[in-house]
Amino acid sequence: MAEVLASIGPGEIIGPYRVVRSLPDPGGMARIFEAEVRRKYDRDRSPGMPRRVALKVAGVQHQSALVTEADYLRRFRHPNVVRIFPLPGHHKPIYAAKEAFSFGWHWYYAMELVAGGALEGRLTRSETVRELLHRKAMPPAVRPLPIVAVIGIARQLAAALEHIHQHSVLNLDVKPSNILIRSRRFRGLCTAPRVVLSDFGIARDPRYPRFGVLGVATPEYVSPEHARELTGQSARLDSRSDLFSLGVVLYEMLTGQLPFEDIGLTLDPHFAPVPLRALRPRIPEALAAVVMRLLEKDPARRYPSAGDLGVALANVRGARRRKTTLHRPSQITLPPGG
Repeated sequence: MAEVLASIGPGEIIGPYRVVRSLPDPGGMARIFEAEVRRKYDRDRSPGMPRRVALKVAGVQHQSALVTEADYLRRFRHPNVVRIFPLPGHHKPIYAAKEAFSFGWHWYYAMELVAGGALEGRLTRSETVRELLHRKAMPPAVRPLPIVAVIGIARQLAAALEHIHQHSVLNLDVKPSNILIRSRRFRGLCTAPRVVLSDFGIARDPRYPRFGVLGVATPEYVSPEHARELTGQSARLDSRSDLFSLGVVLYEMLTGQLPFEDIGLTLDPHFAPVPLRALRPRIPEALAAVVMRLLEKDPARRYPSAGDLGVALANVRGARRRKTTLHRPSQITLPPGG
């Protein structure tokens, strides 16, 4: 099905939009395209809606999932959560619609176009020629970010999670590729870019069952309770599952490596990640404590809510601008069970 959606090219008309180009593929559920509002619909744009948007078009098996995702997105209005736009040309707000393509009918919706790429790109080093030749055998290296930038990003994401949780939605897929950056450059080494939480394709409202075929969360970023659900066990997910995933992202931003290399370590109650300050001594103790609390295997030991996390982050002071020092993993003595 991905090949069929890939046939959508520049100039294709999708309702009131004209496709400009294809954007990086978010996965098997859908494809995303940069598009512009057609001239005849310019006057029908909602207040604040730009001419250029991002269109998400669902694959055959994920039509109902995309419609539900659009329903979640319309609940939100926050600077750190991706914004959905109603379709121009309708008397009442309609956020998802069905369009006839040469290969069949498919649902789509329009959201803001965030031009700065994903956080994942800021973490991944540019590959050398040798690495490109050995890409299958050698994953790209990951670099840590400036501490003050991490603190700023963490505060924005905590605010984003607080907002969506207040609207009864769990994202369940918080990871660097789903965190978008509004601006293309850092204003300085010690400033944080403006980030946006995106992709609610597997999100859920815990009050109601989620229907349709959904994608699967990335195992390295899921909470232990989410991991149990993925392995067919009974589990109850709440907002603290998103907080755990955010903790994994913060750990990776600070150290350049993941706290849990596979889902088995995430589920292992005796395994604890390498302490942050053992990998990067200049991380403030208060920040390290916040991240390690987010990574607690027992949800009851994490912060009760994203709002509580935001309060904790507000009390973390940033580090001065210094050269980043990382210890090699081989120099570290792992804690018992690690």
